[in-house]
Amino acid sequence: MKRVINVCLCILYILFLITILFLYGRGGVWTNLSLKKNILSTSNIISCKTIAGYFLAIKNGTMNADIPIKNIIGNIVLFMPYAYFAFCYTRMSTKKFLLTTLLILIVLEIVQMLLRVGTFDVDDILLNIMGAMMVYVCIQNVTKTKESKKKIGLAS
Repeated sequence: MKRVINVCLCILYILFLITILFLYGRGGVWTNLSLKKNILSTSNIISCKTIAGYFLAIKNGTMNADIPIKNIIGNIVLFMPYAYFAFCYTRMSTKKFLLTTLLILIVLEIVQMLLRVGTFDVDDILLNIMGAMMVYVCIQNVTKTKESKKKIGLAS
């Protein structure tokens, strides 16, 4: 029964991701610019540029704090469930998980950019990875602790 619930939750999470990344609130991204000009004018490949811009805008009073906070926290939280499901179904090493997650996120950012339903932002990738890694490492540590306790006869 637990496996069926996990599979259902995983499917719901994938549908949620598709909605958030490709459908929800994506109006106005289509422009009259060519794809190349659109990519060049909207992409961010400098790490922490968007995040620093948020903090500067808050400091200067040119942006309400709820926008960057929602964006930063949202990007961190968005891939936390992914880490749980990846651990449940694959049990890969931390390094392999990090590289796989990085590849998946780069592909998602590129697809968003090419479909013009979002922009390529390296900060989104960094924040997504941060959230996923926090969960993955925590689950690994809890699992290792439980296995260690079982080996020495402390857990039931």
